[in-house]
Amino acid sequence: MYATRGYETVSPPDNPVRINAVRLAIQELSDAEFESLFGDLYQQMRSYHDETPRAIDIPAGAPGPNSVLYRQDVYLGVDPTETELEDAAVNLAASHGINLDEDALNEQAVSSLSTEALTDWESFGSDLADLASEAEADLMVGVYVDAVSSLYTSYVGGDEYVVTEPDESPFEREPDTHIELPPVEPGPLDEFREFLDHHLKCQVRDCFVRMGAEPPEPFRVLGTGRFESTAAYKLMDIYPEYHDPEEQSLLGKVRDLV
Repeated sequence: MYATRGYETVSPPDNPVRINAVRLAIQELSDAEFESLFGDLYQQMRSYHDETPRAIDIPAGAPGPNSVLYRQDVYLGVDPTETELEDAAVNLAASHGINLDEDALNEQAVSSLSTEALTDWESFGSDLADLASEAEADLMVGVYVDAVSSLYTSYVGGDEYVVTEPDESPFEREPDTHIELPPVEPGPLDEFREFLDHHLKCQVRDCFVRMGAEPPEPFRVLGTGRFESTAAYKLMDIYPEYHDPEEQSLLGKVRDLV
């Protein structure tokens, strides 16, 4: 098992539950919200196929433009008023001097909070996490895309896998997943959104395959997920080439791995 009561044995970006929560939260975004969060990634994809200017430069150390993967970190938030802990969360927030009214949440950017107010929110978050653990509450119900990092890159330079740093990271914690895409033809924005959904399904598949477990039916898909998994599918005979969408004969044969 990848998770045990009281702690997780897998980091958030490698946890299939977290990755799927990101996928579902992205589905709930309006078109404007999606473009606001992932517009730079979409622009970078388009720059390879038309006259669209690049959102970021190709790294000087990359072997070539097509060897670069474009990454963006995604961070989830949880609206406690949308979970089964709503009443308890409201009371807990009040004890910390916090108003969970939706308008108040939208108006209070973390960067504008005083040190005292930020401490109150951090204490509330910690106590809410303890409460959710004790109640074995499903917080996936109230998740939303809280923030994303700026666009950054990864590439293989010589014998080294290089990951650059984003110029902006919204939080000092691990993201809930890393988007990591080659320069694909994105099509219209709605098609790119569907492609991103499929990419996250492939990431979930990769998590199960790396654990030697059979992915659930919705995630038995072909295509590119994580770079490390794609490299393993290409280089190791033990793995079928699940990254290759042309390998239709592999669908439904994930049990061969376990």
